[in-house]
Amino acid sequence: MIIKTPVVLDVSHWKTIPDFKAISPRPVLMITKATEGLDFVDNTFVTYFQGMQEAGYLRGCYHFFNGFDGAAQARHFLNTIKNYVTQKDLLILDVEFAGADAAQMQAWFDVVRAAYPNNHLLLYSRRNILESVLLTASQKEYFKKISVWVAGYPT
Repeated sequence: MIIKTPVVLDVSHWKTIPDFKAISPRPVLMITKATEGLDFVDNTFVTYFQGMQEAGYLRGCYHFFNGFDGAAQARHFLNTIKNYVTQKDLLILDVEFAGADAAQMQAWFDVVRAAYPNNHLLLYSRRNILESVLLTASQKEYFKKISVWVAGYPT
């Protein structure tokens, strides 16, 4: 198995992590899924997010975007994370389908930024998906200010 460095791990209900302190090699960042769409909450979010903190990891949480009503999705995300997130945590929008609407993505970021002005926000996606997003000139300028984490999958 090839392990990319630096190691960043993404965990959710699809993986079982019994002991975050036992993970090796030690990742520089761990992220976990918090929410999806307008009503899904990952049932491992709280346990995993707290486990990451107890193990001393730089951590983040993400919302899996479904493309519709970005502001409402952001409020769902914020309602889920509000009792657990600190100013050090990364807040991430995960976009994994072609044809994502830039205005809805921007609405998500606007709502999250208003609630957590000091947190680092990220957009996570694949290159081919990001390239298919249609942007106005003002949206291009807006998204230049959002950090992008482009997915890379080791072979």
